[in-house]
Amino acid sequence: GIIGPNGSGKTTILRILSGICHINRGHVRVRGSISALIALGAGFHPELTGRENIYLNGSILGLKHHEINRYLDDIVDFAGIGAYIDAPVKRYSSGMFVRLGFAVAAQVRPDILLVDEVLAVGDARFQTRCHERIRELREEGTVIILVSHDMWAIRKSCAQGIFLNHGVVETQGDIADVIEAYDKVVQQENLQALIKKQKSDGESQDAICHIEMFNHEGEPTTEVPWGEPLTLRLHYRCDTPIHNPTLVVSVFSHHGACAAVMRSRKQGWEGGTLDGVGFVDVKIPELRLNPGRYAVRFIMKDTADLASYGESQIHELFVPLPNIDWFNEDCTYVPQTEWGAPQKGIA
Repeated sequence: GIIGPNGSGKTTILRILSGICHINRGHVRVRGSISALIALGAGFHPELTGRENIYLNGSILGLKHHEINRYLDDIVDFAGIGAYIDAPVKRYSSGMFVRLGFAVAAQVRPDILLVDEVLAVGDARFQTRCHERIRELREEGTVIILVSHDMWAIRKSCAQGIFLNHGVVETQGDIADVIEAYDKVVQQENLQALIKKQKSDGESQDAICHIEMFNHEGEPTTEVPWGEPLTLRLHYRCDTPIHNPTLVVSVFSHHGACAAVMRSRKQGWEGGTLDGVGFVDVKIPELRLNPGRYAVRFIMKDTADLASYGESQIHELFVPLPNIDWFNEDCTYVPQTEWGAPQKGIA
């Protein structure tokens, strides 16, 4: 699997391997037959029917007419385009294009299969069938090179991977390690973008707010492992008294999605009047956020109309991957659970 941001050179590598692009230095060695699904509609003649294009693509891949005949029914069945197989492909939707393209590329059993992001065009059912077919080809000995921004697809279909960033190989090796390295870079960039946006949107405030974070030993930190205690110290400075405010702590994932919200009023806190300089501690006995990078923000609001008196700058919180083997969920919150033994009968 090859992953990385847009413009990093992922598709270019596939184009070079398939012979579409030529290199001006270095060399490429390929052993075996290559089948590629890189660009939507690539290798299809728009005036020819789907059936005729199957034979055209098969011949390009070096197959004889009788060999294509052997695969024809499987290709038509996998593509699932019914009677449209005898219609000119210029009338096909993007989904029909990609279904037929993948069916041809995958059913002819190449030595090497190159697949770009085009699978994202297909519906969920077709994508599932594609990844199942990729698994079968891997088991049969076909080398699969998959480019995708879908980390679930990469994790499911690939054993090894490369993280490519602006033409440079940042990491390569086991796919789980490569995805983790890529996620760290993406999370850091997204959090920095959130911080930059907040600074540019800043307005005058009635209260100055600031956050500090402490671990279970009372030491300042920005890194807390899953399941360990975290104390948030909410500092404030009010130039004029603020009566019965609501304190809100929001936690956002690196995608910008809200991961958790803690509101003082809804959790029984009544701080009375805040005046001058002070702080409030918020203790989280066990932090159960999925490993990753998060943005934490503190806002002081008017309890009646929820108008903001002031808010802190965004602070980064990192939850490292624990030394246990079940953290592979693409979620935000991971509760600790106790599973009972199976019981007979109806509850």
